[in-house]
Amino acid sequence: MRQNLVVFTGAGISAESGIPTFRDANGMWGKYDAMKLASVAGFEEDPQAVLDFYNARRKNLLEVEPNHAHRVLADLEKQYDVTIITQNVDNLHERAGSSKVLHLHGELSKVTSSRNRLDPKCIKEYPLDVPIRLGDKAADGSQLRPYIVWFGEYVDGMELAEYWVQQADIFVVIGTSLVVYPAAGLVEYAPSEIPKFLIDPKDLKGGLPAGFQHIKAKAVEGVDELVRRLESKDFIGRLQPPQDNNSPQPHPNHQRPMVGGLWLIDDMRFEGLGAAVEYGDIVDALCRHVGRVGGLFAREDGEILRHQLE
Repeated sequence: MRQNLVVFTGAGISAESGIPTFRDANGMWGKYDAMKLASVAGFEEDPQAVLDFYNARRKNLLEVEPNHAHRVLADLEKQYDVTIITQNVDNLHERAGSSKVLHLHGELSKVTSSRNRLDPKCIKEYPLDVPIRLGDKAADGSQLRPYIVWFGEYVDGMELAEYWVQQADIFVVIGTSLVVYPAAGLVEYAPSEIPKFLIDPKDLKGGLPAGFQHIKAKAVEGVDELVRRLESKDFIGRLQPPQDNNSPQPHPNHQRPMVGGLWLIDDMRFEGLGAAVEYGDIVDALCRHVGRVGGLFAREDGEILRHQLE
């Protein structure tokens, strides 16, 4: 059985592609007022300023490319079941070839309703070379806004991220200062006994989380050291303990995809809290994560498309 490799990435990995960070010495929030440009109150006060800020960031995304670190993580899918959980709002992981990516803080390539950010009927892809303008309307008639989680807004992907981290056989953190909560708290959900790696050139202000190996390097260099360690004979041996046929067998749900607290048991039914429910009852929960979730595709119009798990 392939190992579950879960990778949590932050601004440091995208910085090496030319995307500015936020909290470094020369980061964006040192130059701009975050509450004026990344909050609902700021948008209500001066929507044009907010749209200008994000239109510039969307345009910048057209001018950058995935770097070596993004490509190595995508290539690891040949050996592992790789899940990328990212605080970044760019699409560089996807462009590098990663197939399972959860964006905790939204996506620059999408827009949504300014009335209800999580309405699946209003979340849609929007060309990066087309600016979002005042007067552009969402499906519910409200002003279009970037599909970004602003300060004070609910991080709707956290429950799914927590579950994926709990299921990790190997956990890797790349390019994040681990100071932005609730996302930074994900490290606490990694099983204590699994191998854990942190790739970052700096020492963390709060110290290295318990059980982590620190690869002190930038992302593009650190991923090569990560692969070297993953491929070492000693490491592979640790991941493959002797089989004990008398050991307790895992619950049959252990390897099943889970969405919103419900286990996928076949193409049409979910099981959770001791009961089975039809998938139509949780369409809204699935569609909060537009894209692939638990072996299904959630379409922007609210429909669910079945998809055979690979």
